[in-house]
Amino acid sequence: YSFDMLGEGALGWEGADHHLAAYTAAIRAVSAADARALDSERASVSVKLSALHPRFEPARFQRTLDELLPRVLQLAQQAATGFEQLGVSEGDTVALLLRNDFAFFEVQQAAAAVGAYGVPLNWHGRTEEVIYVLEDAKPKVLVAHADLLAPIRALVPAGIRVFVVPTPPEIQQRYGVSTELARPLPGDTVWREWAERFEPLQAPPRRARATMIY
Repeated sequence: YSFDMLGEGALGWEGADHHLAAYTAAIRAVSAADARALDSERASVSVKLSALHPRFEPARFQRTLDELLPRVLQLAQQAATGFEQLGVSEGDTVALLLRNDFAFFEVQQAAAAVGAYGVPLNWHGRTEEVIYVLEDAKPKVLVAHADLLAPIRALVPAGIRVFVVPTPPEIQQRYGVSTELARPLPGDTVWREWAERFEPLQAPPRRARATMIY
């Protein structure tokens, strides 16, 4: 099941804080209820950025970015805790098949927090090129936009934990991505919903790692 919390557009900071608390409570409740389920069987909660910031619209992009950044950083630290629990540690690699999106920054920051290398994959590349990098870099985790994952889904090497980011509407419009391809499939582990399950990482920062470019 996927739970959608209706009517959560934030009209002010009080509303945004209320929605953030409600999302957190809902995600933890769903996670606790599914604690013994496999990831493919877990329920999820849909999170909307417009609920977390009262000015999330193109005309106020810079202000939105400045004020939303702390929330993105918090989610990155939560994801870092999740990475640690998955066994991602210093010197490991985390692959990103993402366009310009908040998720790209979240994944890079989470990888850096645990001392892992980020490996951005060329989303313009051919399927065989993407798979080659995955086989060579041997990442423990792959985070991908839903539409970019579609052509390689069945070819991802075994042992790589895959997280899916719904392709945002502005990217759908820019690149002509269909609504169907933009959505995660049933059973997918959705990046932000997964990351929200964890408390922010409290461990000291690991040694900074360079991005691994192919």
